[in-house]
Amino acid sequence: MAQEPTKEKGWWNYNWEAPMKEEPAFMPSRKNPSQSLPSSAPKKLTVKQLWSMHPDQFQDHLIQVQKWAVKTLAPEDVAHYRKVQDVARRKAAAYAAVSTYVAERDPASQRFDLDMPVNAPGRYAVESARKRELLEFLQSRAHHYGLVYFRSEACSACRAQDGIMNYFRRELPTWNLENVDVNQRPDLAGLFGVQSTPTLALLEKDNQEPEILAVGVLALDQLSSRLYRRIRAREGAAPEQYFTQDSQRGGALDPLAGGTP
Repeated sequence: MAQEPTKEKGWWNYNWEAPMKEEPAFMPSRKNPSQSLPSSAPKKLTVKQLWSMHPDQFQDHLIQVQKWAVKTLAPEDVAHYRKVQDVARRKAAAYAAVSTYVAERDPASQRFDLDMPVNAPGRYAVESARKRELLEFLQSRAHHYGLVYFRSEACSACRAQDGIMNYFRRELPTWNLENVDVNQRPDLAGLFGVQSTPTLALLEKDNQEPEILAVGVLALDQLSSRLYRRIRAREGAAPEQYFTQDSQRGGALDPLAGGTP
């Protein structure tokens, strides 16, 4: 008696079933968080009193003064609200100034000018280094990961994605990239749970759990960045450092630079 053929396992033949989608749990509607309208005019505080208030108390007071001014439309109430609002603006500007003062006192440890330059040459240098790092990383993973691009001829968005994927092939020629027409291979589309096109799926060698990388058009830079992030996440990068590139670790853009809380 002939044996049934076994399903192949490899880059494009995966014995994998799409997980069942769970219905979102019922979320009760939130109550209106705004405070009630004051029954009488809020107390008119001096600038000194406003300046030294706790931030939460100041915010509550600002809201009450604003609501009272909107209720009465009296010029003196509107003028008072603008006075309190002016204190809020100046307090925010003062905090920004002190924050920058602290950062610039120790530029070596903070690395703000290095990681987040404000001038055009610095921004260009950082962006060039970022793209170079992404490209080198993806090239180093070319033989361990692959992409499946699900498309259809009737999909206008796919025509835009087609050109982008051609650029991707030229930029990373060693990457495994397979185009799948969902009309010609509905079995593969169903296997991966593809419901619309264009869809990109990320595959890992010797791993039977592919993941949907994107649904819809992705620009080349977006595709490279998302691939970088998803691969690093698969390889154990901390979720808190999802947007942090390897070269940025320990700097101003690394949320864990000061240690895990």
